[in-house]
Amino acid sequence: MTTLSRSLPVEPLSGRVGLVLIVLVALAADRGYSSDNSVRSRITGFICRGVIAAVGVVGWMADRLPSRQPTLIAASAH
Repeated sequence: MTTLSRSLPVEPLSGRVGLVLIVLVALAADRGYSSDNSVRSRITGFICRGVIAAVGVVGWMADRLPSRQPTLIAASAH
């Protein structure tokens, strides 16, 4: 007898994570590319541009993950 293993659905979770990352980029972009030349703005801009790059790396890695297929588990009959 063969059964499908049960796991939590990944699609809603990955969609929510993606939405949070998009909001994070939107918030960081405003500060990351401001035209103010103070030292504080330069440091904040540098950090925000790093956050945007990190979000891009996370997206790149998520695109390269293999798709999840249901795993068949053979159950032995006793």
